[in-house]
Amino acid sequence: MFPSIYRAHPGVCTLGTHDVDLLPETRPVKQPPYRVSPEKKARIRSAVQYLHDNHLIEPSNSPWSSPCLLVPKSDGSDHLCTDYRAVNKLTVDDSYPLPRLDDIIDSVGRSSYVTHGLEKTQAYLDDLVVVSDTWEEHRQRLHQLFERLQMAGLVINLAKCDFARATITYLGHVVGQGHSASLLAKVEAILDFPVPKDRRSLRRFLWMAVFYRRFCKNFASVASPLTDLISPKVSFDWTSATQDAFDRLKILLSSAPVLRAADFNLPFHLHVDACDTGMGAVLLQADPDTEILHPICYHSSKFLSHKRHYSTVEKETLSLLHSLDKFKCFLSDSKYPIHVKTDHNPITFLDRMKNSNQRLMRWAIALQDYNLNILHIAGKFNIIADTLSRGNPSSK
Repeated sequence: MFPSIYRAHPGVCTLGTHDVDLLPETRPVKQPPYRVSPEKKARIRSAVQYLHDNHLIEPSNSPWSSPCLLVPKSDGSDHLCTDYRAVNKLTVDDSYPLPRLDDIIDSVGRSSYVTHGLEKTQAYLDDLVVVSDTWEEHRQRLHQLFERLQMAGLVINLAKCDFARATITYLGHVVGQGHSASLLAKVEAILDFPVPKDRRSLRRFLWMAVFYRRFCKNFASVASPLTDLISPKVSFDWTSATQDAFDRLKILLSSAPVLRAADFNLPFHLHVDACDTGMGAVLLQADPDTEILHPICYHSSKFLSHKRHYSTVEKETLSLLHSLDKFKCFLSDSKYPIHVKTDHNPITFLDRMKNSNQRLMRWAIALQDYNLNILHIAGKFNIIADTLSRGNPSSK
């Protein structure tokens, strides 16, 4: 079935033409070809001829002209690209938003059957995933997708497809069967990153590390010496403290736990804690069979300089409010009370406090938007959230 979508060469979309909107008073860009070696020129000619023979391109007398170049693929073959950087500066930006990466990862992670390379169907750029909870449902959705691809004149590369898998590698994560984890190859690239010599290389390292911060239970506190160094207001001095933070962050990422996919038919548990310089939280759910709590997502952040002067109860309340807002996509529609655990006892009777602190009063009113069941636990038992805010449970 659907033989037309399994062709070796790319398809020609039949859904319509693509319009490129230009800025006012734009003149055509005409760039000469790049100078390349005779061997590479022959490969470019071969790639262009292939596209022409398969009706993917056609001769043109347009006043616009952009150079092309070869980009090597992971399998060693060539990928012909056109350098449109000069043209892009003259085009009107398309404001159509991409799907949120974390939403897609959570959705795919909850599924039992996954077909990659082709969600119900969710797409991120040209990367398609079909997900379902039963085998029959999976077959139906694949059939629907193949029909739509055939109607649109699009094809799939079987060599890049994974059908009916329990887990897949998708958007830098290993997802499926109710779990998501960081991708080993991506983590290894972070572990192999050399010691930054300037702000630019440090920023690049942090960008790579931040991608997996939802898996890390004390990211903000560990990375704090590094993020402080990003500011142009301080001199770039690589000290023993920044080296220690650099090494600890690598260890943290290499030992990141597997996260459970959220089950909206179960209650959520939120553990929160604050210290002098930051806050941390972890969202959890209990396994219905074992009643063991499993992490759904971690979050931690530094306090801005003026917030570091808040009182303890203010920091703890702000941390709770910030965590609820951060996890709002999970908690706002929960039909169960949210079980909050904190080691700061005044939080448990915040709604009954009588004081003139306007800041606390505003926050107490904001907390009433949620159905909270706040429980106090001793600090020595609040290990997860305590570690999140401090980076070291023993520093209490």
